[in-house]
Amino acid sequence: MRYEDLTRPPQRVTSDLCGFLGVTWDPVMLDYGRVNHGPFVPGIGDFTERIRAGRVLPARPDPAEDEIPEELRPLCRSLGYM
Repeated sequence: MRYEDLTRPPQRVTSDLCGFLGVTWDPVMLDYGRVNHGPFVPGIGDFTERIRAGRVLPARPDPAEDEIPEELRPLCRSLGYM
């Protein structure tokens, strides 16, 4: 599962993931800002304003192929980004 897949239809994707893991899906999973998880620790995960929104936000659009450095294109293709 790619991050971009998770953010575009988060309810369906998280529900499918929970089914795969054998756990119950709950809508609160998409509204994680309602619970105090403690302070964000710089350098561990995402601590930008996007994560501080407290809910799953859509991913930024993928860059066009000509915006990706040539040396990274094979890697991007192998990961399904092109």
